[in-house]
Amino acid sequence: MTSLTFRVFVDLGKSVMLCPTAIWQRSAITVAGGSTGISGSNSSTLYSPTAVRVDKNSNIYVLDSGNYRVQRFSPNSTIGTTIVNGSAGIAFNQFYSLDDMSIDNSGNIYILDSAIGRVTKWAQGASSGVVVAGGNDLGSNVNQLSYSSGMFLDPNTTVLWIADTGNHRIVKWISPTSSMVVCGSRGAGDDQFTYPFGIFLDGSNSNTLYVADTFNHRIQRWLAGATSGTTVAGFTGYYGNGLSQLWCPTSVTLDNNRNMFIVDSNNNRILQWAIGSSSGMIVAGDIYYGVAAYLLYAPMNIDFDSNGSLFVADTANNRIQKFLISCPPAQNISTTVSPATTSAPMSNTIWSLNGNSSTLLTEPSDISIERNGTLYVLDAGNYRVQRFLPGSTVGATVVSGSYGTGWNQFYSMDAMSIDANGNIYIADSGNARIMKWSPGAPNGTIAVGGNGNGNNENQFRCTYGIFIPENSSNIWLADTCNHRIVRWNSPITGTTVCGSYGAGASQFYYPFGVFVDSSASNTLYVADTYNHRIQRWLSGATSGRTVAGQTGNCNNGYNQLCYPGAVVGDENGYIYIVDSSNDRIMRWMVGSSYGTVVAGSSTFGVLPNQLYRPKNLRLDSTGAVLVVDIENNRIQKFALLCASCLNIETGGSTALGTNTSLPMRSNSSVTTSNPTQKMTTKTAAGGTSTVNQHLSAWFFILIYTIVHSMKI
Repeated sequence: MTSLTFRVFVDLGKSVMLCPTAIWQRSAITVAGGSTGISGSNSSTLYSPTAVRVDKNSNIYVLDSGNYRVQRFSPNSTIGTTIVNGSAGIAFNQFYSLDDMSIDNSGNIYILDSAIGRVTKWAQGASSGVVVAGGNDLGSNVNQLSYSSGMFLDPNTTVLWIADTGNHRIVKWISPTSSMVVCGSRGAGDDQFTYPFGIFLDGSNSNTLYVADTFNHRIQRWLAGATSGTTVAGFTGYYGNGLSQLWCPTSVTLDNNRNMFIVDSNNNRILQWAIGSSSGMIVAGDIYYGVAAYLLYAPMNIDFDSNGSLFVADTANNRIQKFLISCPPAQNISTTVSPATTSAPMSNTIWSLNGNSSTLLTEPSDISIERNGTLYVLDAGNYRVQRFLPGSTVGATVVSGSYGTGWNQFYSMDAMSIDANGNIYIADSGNARIMKWSPGAPNGTIAVGGNGNGNNENQFRCTYGIFIPENSSNIWLADTCNHRIVRWNSPITGTTVCGSYGAGASQFYYPFGVFVDSSASNTLYVADTYNHRIQRWLSGATSGRTVAGQTGNCNNGYNQLCYPGAVVGDENGYIYIVDSSNDRIMRWMVGSSYGTVVAGSSTFGVLPNQLYRPKNLRLDSTGAVLVVDIENNRIQKFALLCASCLNIETGGSTALGTNTSLPMRSNSSVTTSNPTQKMTTKTAAGGTSTVNQHLSAWFFILIYTIVHSMKI
């Protein structure tokens, strides 16, 4: 097979051949900088290294951006020698930022300075550089650059290909005075980019380009002369940590086996991705950041040495990590790979940034649902409550607040409940109060609290859960930072029902959610968040019983939870749990030792089957699960599918629902065409609906185009 020209080797333009069975050790060796992630400016430390290059003699070159220098490390030495020594400024021996580095066959070093908009060339031993690209101020003209973050140096011609990030394009600099736009404009189309950071040129294949289209969360391949590219990794505009997804990739490199190596920066990992495959595999790092030898933290760039060992610029850990390669013998094994089933959302879905318009949300924290499907959203980041009519994506503001301590202001909006009269109750933990907003009122009144943060009976601290049972004026609070559940029968004082700090059967550890089964003598279900469990308390009991999760064990098994944030229940003895750190919703029969996943998946993201740190949920009168997908700034609806025996009976008041749609018991009369077990949903307004539970399942329908904010 024809080998490729690598930009990543200072080896007279020769490519390094990787064996087809190449694997890399799980844990790395720190070859430059401190292994503990501490930054510094001496000869053995680094400060935000953004690029690494390795020459044919295994010398390591590090673009030590925070120290405005390039360090060279001899093999087996962790003491660096400064070969480019700069400072902050715009002179030819200075830099404003150091974003990428290339080295030609003669040993000249090329440094990309995005903030000045230029590339300077440093000859060996030189005390200053000369401009070889840009240098004409920041701008969008063909002879200008704008916050460019990546470049590729053709080792045979010294032509520079630059990812002109701020201009959303790729430019080619043939000489310091001759440049041309190759491709790109701002957007998410096949012929566009959104802040591209990295570029690789496949010289063996007619200069095919591979572009790390960073804010579109994808890798684009452009054939020479083409007017558009094709996505070869990731999903356009959808970040996530699944193996078929990327989150702000910053660099891409190709090997002789037609594998891409992608720096998946916000996922803190390096992926190997075969061209034509629908997913990649992790070769370094993990989705979690850290300083352990097997972890990375916001890596920016990679290189390989002549043996194929992988070097990573572990930028936020202020170090260079080396992952040793091995080449096990090839096995004659036939493997059948099932086709990928992950797909992007429907074409009629509109995606946008978070915001404060009538169609957007910012950090929604809770919801409530009317029997007719009208949705109320606690839009915490915008200090308001939005009402969405059924089928509409345009919200009307029914509570309009701002930041502060006044009667129409909030310090935080953490939870919401609505009573049968349409009064909205909002937990404002920062002001240590629950505010009551009557329909149409311009201001709220204090319903409970308002006596400062504390642990007295008339106080609470950081309340993240509120529940008002149907036909009751009692307000139940998850008094999170006091590790207790409190019932307020009057505005004056509350009564501690249960809880204290700890992991015992009578204790909680930062409980976030509370659900009251009023049909079973006010049996409580508590999301005991930091104990990773759901506790059930019978009325009058002195201790609770764990009905889901394992005390103190944060994990993702079907019998485990990790920081559950909310819980609601239905009449058939099922509880629905927001398993927040596992980015999923669990359905759990009380008394069972494990649950099932009904929404979300094992990886976070913005695809239809994914969630990102969900915070709360409700069930509507059809049995659909609605999820507050807080980090994606949206509300997701997972509708219930049943067999043909489905029959729904509704009735009752049209008043607003309480904190949950489902009581744990119901005496409703229902009719189905098959006498199997039924699932009855009931809004707090009294309307009921009955669906046959046999052969039921959940599927995804995105009903509100309220979406994620891009992160990097």
